[in-house]
Amino acid sequence: MVLDGFLDATYTWRGGSQPLAWSAPLTLVFSFLTFLWYRRDSDQYGYRRSRGLNVAIILLTPFAVPYYLLRSRPAGHKLRALLKCAGFALLIVLSAALGMVLSGHPL
Repeated sequence: MVLDGFLDATYTWRGGSQPLAWSAPLTLVFSFLTFLWYRRDSDQYGYRRSRGLNVAIILLTPFAVPYYLLRSRPAGHKLRALLKCAGFALLIVLSAALGMVLSGHPL
C-alpha cells in the first residue's frame, strides 16, 4: 500500500493518473493476499465457504470481510475480530498516506 500511495501521488502530482500497468497488478496482489488470508482463516475456524462469499471477499472486501468475521467467530469474539479488522484497515490507509508523503505530495 505504501508503494501504491507513492505511485498514485507521484502520477497525480505530475498531472496524470497512475497507469493500469501499475495499479492492476497491485490490486490483484492485494486481492490475492486477502483471499489467501480468508481461505486459511476459514479453514482454521471450520467455516464452510460459499461461492458467493468467495467472490465477495475479492470484489467487495470492505463489506465482505466484516460480514465473514461476524459469521465465522464464536459469540464473545465477534467485536474483537471487528476491532482488529478496523485497525488493519486504518493501517492500510496510513500506509497509503505514508507513500503519498514519501512521494513529496502534500496530503
